[in-house]
Amino acid sequence: MMEERHKAIRICDELVLFMVLHYAQNIQTALEFLPDGFLVTVQGNPQVTDLELSELADTLKVPRNPSLEDYYEELLGTNYHESGDFKLIGMMVDEVDIAYDQEVLQITCLRRN
Repeated sequence: MMEERHKAIRICDELVLFMVLHYAQNIQTALEFLPDGFLVTVQGNPQVTDLELSELADTLKVPRNPSLEDYYEELLGTNYHESGDFKLIGMMVDEVDIAYDQEVLQITCLRRN
């Protein structure tokens, strides 16, 4: 159980870092532990281009790869921040939803046990 909570924190940290590095002035996070996993939601108003949003979506929406998750978790945060970190997040979660409306970006990641 504690291992899953640690993974939730690492995923949340990386998503908040994205917002900070893209000059978001207002960032909200929510972390909900469910009976069968957890949900991480980060919302903010980053300064991003359409291309950056598209690249973010592409890197986050890669299939989960449970066989290498512990390795991926150790890699998170090792570079100051690279888009590859988002691919690592994508490989650790089951579903990702990205919404961008009126300059507000919301990223929601669901990980099942």
